[in-house]
Amino acid sequence: MCILLYTGRISKDKNIDFLINVFRQYILKNPKTALFMIGDGPYRKYCEEVLSGYTTAFFPGRLPRKLLQTYYSAADFFLFPSTTDTFGMSVLEALSCGLPTLCSPIGGPAELVRNRELCATLPLEEDRWVKKIDQQWKQYSDRSITQVRQSCAHNMSLERGWEEVVRNYSFVREQLWCTQTKKESLIKA
Repeated sequence: MCILLYTGRISKDKNIDFLINVFRQYILKNPKTALFMIGDGPYRKYCEEVLSGYTTAFFPGRLPRKLLQTYYSAADFFLFPSTTDTFGMSVLEALSCGLPTLCSPIGGPAELVRNRELCATLPLEEDRWVKKIDQQWKQYSDRSITQVRQSCAHNMSLERGWEEVVRNYSFVREQLWCTQTKKESLIKA
């Protein structure tokens, strides 16, 4: 069973219709596919109605963090087609759990996903997303899924761990200090 996961606010601005269409197309290729849309929002009831004919489309609602980790760990792919997010906390959580992720190339989440094994930013073209999921699903048979996920989680911890946060803070602080020093020099001149 291939488990596709979306977490976050379920609203039209998150490009949920695109996600639904990708699921509908992919399930034709791989009937053993489930979609879990975790979260709540004004578009949830609409999504439930549109996918009511699919026995493998689930809407658990908003979940506590501990339970959410279980879903991230059980899923095979995280899909995030939003073009309006500036950061994408859901994407960061998925990557921290080692979950292969596909997202829109527009917005902050694209920076988190870029250059990761089994992760991609793709244009919002349904057939390309379906093809990518299918390719990656077939790739799982070539390598241990556990090995891939551990690698993804490890790389994320290196990039977004405290050492990197401190390094980035130090860089920004130094840049601001240099800018301030230059401004003071110009004012005195």
